Order: sequence, then structure tokens, then C-alpha cells
Amino acid sequence: MRRPRDVAPAAPPPPAEIRTVTVNKEVMVCADRDSDDVPDKVDRCPDVAGPVDNWGCPAYKKITVGKDKLELKERLYFAWNQATVQEVSFPVLDEVVQALKDNKSFRVQVEGHSSSEGGDDRNQTLSEKRAAAVLDYLVAHGISKDRLDSKGFSSSVPADTNATVAGRENNRRVEFLVHFNIIPEGSK
Repeated sequence: MRRPRDVAPAAPPPPAEIRTVTVNKEVMVCADRDSDDVPDKVDRCPDVAGPVDNWGCPAYKKITVGKDKLELKERLYFAWNQATVQEVSFPVLDEVVQALKDNKSFRVQVEGHSSSEGGDDRNQTLSEKRAAAVLDYLVAHGISKDRLDSKGFSSSVPADTNATVAGRENNRRVEFLVHFNIIPEGSK
């Protein structure tokens, strides 16, 4: 397929550093794009250096890069019964923005959840709107919308019991499911 003359071809990914590693007398050749001594196959952040004990990801203060999600160390707060993100949540979301800027291969689904209080239709709508509000915050702070998706789950995926006040509070949450898109060196 021919490209228009005014469109430059995409730049190839940076070359990975190839290392020879010996594990239990077995020699392996491992790619390590960010040269942090964590092979790309297990590095959760293969394009930005981080310590081995943090799976190759930088040590963020308010989030952790998990195997399949960005885990918040602090809650996100919204206006009561609304989808307005409260200012107290901005530092956490700013760190999510930084993690996504550091890891351009991450594709994230922002998931909204609610407690079982209230009607199912209202909870579904509120969880969808809150997830969308968080997505909008990320986009407004420089993350490309094509890397993001949002979905509301109402009270269908509880993290805790709905029988207690504390449990219901834990169920009102936003999660960030990460779809890693790590392209091995030499792939097209």
C-alpha cells in the first residue's frame, strides 16, 4: 500500500539491549529495551527503567503497576451521587497520567463500580458516567483517547460486602484495567 508523500513512515521502536543471562546453569538471551536488568518478557514497563523489585516499573507514590491493572493506593472521590471528580483526587489521577505517558504501550479500560444502594439503572448510569469522567480527565491531561476506554459495571462486580457501610464504600470505586501492547523487537 502506498503512503501519501506528506506522511512520514512511523519510527521503528528503539533497539532493545540484548543480554545473556544465566539462570540455574541455563543460558538465555533476553531483550531489555530500557536496560533496567528486567527482561522485556516480564518487565511491566519495558520502555521506562525501573527497579527489579518493582517489575521494572518506576516507583510511583500513589499507584502501582500490577500485572493487568494500575492499582490505586488512594481512593478517587466524586461529588455525592454525581460524576464530578473531586479536586482531592487530582494528584492520584495525575500520577496515572504520568504512568501512561511513561508507558506508551499501555491501553487502559477505566472501570466504574458502585455499591448496591439505589436502583440498578441509576447505579449503572452513575458508574458509566464516573468512568467516563475519569477518562475525560486523562484525555484533558495529554493521554490519547485511542488508548482509553471506559465501562460501567454498576454493582455487578463487588470488591467487598454490601452488608456494611465500609463494604459499600469499598465497592464504590474506579479501576484501571491495563492491556499491555508490548511489541517485540523486529516485529511489524
